[in-house]
Amino acid sequence: MDDSWIRGDIEPLIGKTSMVSMTSWDFIALYHPKAFARALSDLGLSDEQVSEILAIRDQMAPELDQIDRAELVDRLTYKMMPNYELLQRIALARRRLVERLEAWFRGRTVRVNSSRDVDVRIPLFVLSAPDAAECKASFERSDARGRALGWNVSVFGSGMAGAANLRTTASWKFSANRAERKLVFMSVRLTVLNVTIFERGRALERRQHIDISNLRCQNAPGLILLAPDVDIPCGELLNRYPLAGDTSGAIAEYEYRYEQSSNNSLEIGVSVPSSNVKAQVQISVDGTMTLRHELRGGFNYSLHRLAEGHGILWPAPNAAQM
Repeated sequence: MDDSWIRGDIEPLIGKTSMVSMTSWDFIALYHPKAFARALSDLGLSDEQVSEILAIRDQMAPELDQIDRAELVDRLTYKMMPNYELLQRIALARRRLVERLEAWFRGRTVRVNSSRDVDVRIPLFVLSAPDAAECKASFERSDARGRALGWNVSVFGSGMAGAANLRTTASWKFSANRAERKLVFMSVRLTVLNVTIFERGRALERRQHIDISNLRCQNAPGLILLAPDVDIPCGELLNRYPLAGDTSGAIAEYEYRYEQSSNNSLEIGVSVPSSNVKAQVQISVDGTMTLRHELRGGFNYSLHRLAEGHGILWPAPNAAQM
């Protein structure tokens, strides 16, 4: 996702962003196969080599999944003492996988030639209103019964760098008026490395890598009123509001509960300024968002997801009967 569309007027937003944890590369290998495949490519491995390594991982995935399911069941039985035998089995299975994968990387090294810090904006959610007089869309903290808007974000590094896990919340009311589109975003600072990859002392290629080991984030998310000429592609249709027959022009109020399109987190690539790499980011919405819409009678409206990313969009309303 090119970040050239993230431009406009900055508005105030009350919230908080914090670093939660770091995820090691072996955990990503086990539970984030897509991110792991990209990490292997970052190290200069061919598609054939990547497929071979993923096959090793896939051979052990069912066993690990079975063990982790057993761990979950064990927790649900409310046993007072931890199941040390089960924990030992999990540790042993993971160690066997890590040992097999590490064998592939012996003799392969990465030399850092130079580095620089780069600020990146990660889009979290777009709130928009239709292009019709008096239309409005809003979110209020009270809509979520006292809970703030929340997102869990993982920023993946290149190669075997792992991932940085962050959480951000926005607890203040904000809204979009006619034809406005407002973006909640997170700002992070990461490091871009210019590297050379070697295999047994022989230089294979030069690449740019993303280093998240010293990733820093701003204390709060930002809110930006996107410029009118920004083009954001529409995705899946969420709902229709056929109000063309209401010639009174009255304002109808609706609520919509926005949820993720699946149980999986959304994964996008965010462009890094002045580089040829993208930061792979995984974003999940914390629970369900309740959004309020005020729509003027006399038009038909359709509500859509973004084609890429979280948020809602309204194509131009029409006055034709549906």
